[in-house]
Amino acid sequence: MSQDALQPFGFTSNRTHLSGMLRGNADPETAFFASFLRWNWVRQGNYLILRGHIINATSAPLVSVDFTIPQGLSWREALLELELETNAPPSALAQLHVGIYALEKGLPPEVAGFFMTRCLPKAGGRTRLSREQVRALADQILKTSLPALASKTMLQEKIGHLTRFDQVRLLMLLGREVWNPTILRQLPIFEPGKSVEDILYPGFLALCFPEFENITTLDVNGITVQLPARPSPERMLVFPQYLEWIIFHVPPSILQHIHKRTFPVWSPFEAYLLFNDDDLDVLKSTAATLIRIAESQKRYVPQGDFFLHLPENIQSLIGVDTLRLIVDPNGIWVVPYNPDKDRYGQSFRYNPHAPDHLSPAICGTGYREILDVILSALWHDLLTGGHSGLYPHPTPRPYRAVSPASHASTTRSQRAQTPVYSPLRRRTETITIEGWHAWGSDEERRIIQRRAHQVRGFLRRLPHGQRPSEQALDNALFYGLIVPDGYTFVRPHVRGRQAGDTNPVEIRTRGLATALITLTNLKPSIENPPTSALEGVQNASTALL
Repeated sequence: MSQDALQPFGFTSNRTHLSGMLRGNADPETAFFASFLRWNWVRQGNYLILRGHIINATSAPLVSVDFTIPQGLSWREALLELELETNAPPSALAQLHVGIYALEKGLPPEVAGFFMTRCLPKAGGRTRLSREQVRALADQILKTSLPALASKTMLQEKIGHLTRFDQVRLLMLLGREVWNPTILRQLPIFEPGKSVEDILYPGFLALCFPEFENITTLDVNGITVQLPARPSPERMLVFPQYLEWIIFHVPPSILQHIHKRTFPVWSPFEAYLLFNDDDLDVLKSTAATLIRIAESQKRYVPQGDFFLHLPENIQSLIGVDTLRLIVDPNGIWVVPYNPDKDRYGQSFRYNPHAPDHLSPAICGTGYREILDVILSALWHDLLTGGHSGLYPHPTPRPYRAVSPASHASTTRSQRAQTPVYSPLRRRTETITIEGWHAWGSDEERRIIQRRAHQVRGFLRRLPHGQRPSEQALDNALFYGLIVPDGYTFVRPHVRGRQAGDTNPVEIRTRGLATALITLTNLKPSIENPPTSALEGVQNASTALL
């Protein structure tokens, strides 16, 4: 880009100066907010200059910035002076503070400074606090206002009266505490009704902790797990996985035998799949109905550790062909698997008895709803059909199965959400599933797919309080479709039933049929994820290398 496209900016206090070059008409606040900076000190005469450079200058509007301090003035005093005497952008002050702090500590500053800008409220203070006062305020928040760590609005209300300088110091302390499992489990992160912004907020806080870049291992439920080497964009995937493991008490056997005591760096469900509101409602209602019917018609209690080769239609939609599933009576630990590379992705918990069956820590918007339908369909077929819907699949390589006893425990919060079903309703049989399996027979999948194209668009929403007729349910049954609650099925006018399906093959995997028909009729658009600590954060972190 030509120099004509660059515009200078500057902010000057009595003794300090902040200047830089912007691309086009971008304002400094936006430029710092959207940029990764790499800092270094430069001496010029009686001045020290903290010089920042954009790591990915092709996409960021800010090109360079200089923070000039006369010798004899501490950078802390200079930074506070700049804040109180000029209108320098808050995001610039945050980046400066973290950059200098990281240089002093020998840390790479880019990640912490970048996410710091997303946690800051307006600054209202004029007096700098002592180190002891900042520590006392952090302790007070941890003791009396812990839910604020999972709410951007609440935390910003707590720290809005501070100077920008002290806000940054406080957020670095709180960022350290978010990595504490005891504190993390107390945060109301996944409560029903929480906004996506609040759910993601602890991840922003966690990456405001610069010392994280020097950590090489984390303890997860008594197992020491190795982090990706730094500098590496993959380190930014650690907190979402850590959150999932800590909140849902990942079994040690999964960490030891599947992830080999290493944080996975493959995140296959990072993008956004965008659906319209009607399609989202169909997905959510379908998943809920599958679970309701599965529990009411339950004949089996599944457990075990097995690989499931997914139908091609599902593979093309989610970009994964195989899932490793560790099943217990309360749900499933799901681990995406690439057989060609023998690589495991980030693991996550599916809990059919919780208000939200999947957390947003690992699965992006759209993917979460699709995976919910797929896993609810599988849960239905396992509970109602046991082994009958699973067929042998060629084994690419042997594996060591995780013992079912090692993952059958349930946390207190999960037990509170798990409904109790009377044993008088239906006798159940405990089954153990291991090995490599396909979901449904080849013939079943061919028939389901043919019928899926026949019934495109034949679900109709019912007025509130109405139920589908028995005839509508019988018609849907022919196609293997479980009609979601709140909808009815309108039989299509096709020749296939009369000509090709007069003696149709019985579809035993009605969950699979429902999932394939439902997903075949949806056409999501795909977008890159936004920059966040929990959902697709590596899209922003590519600028680090």
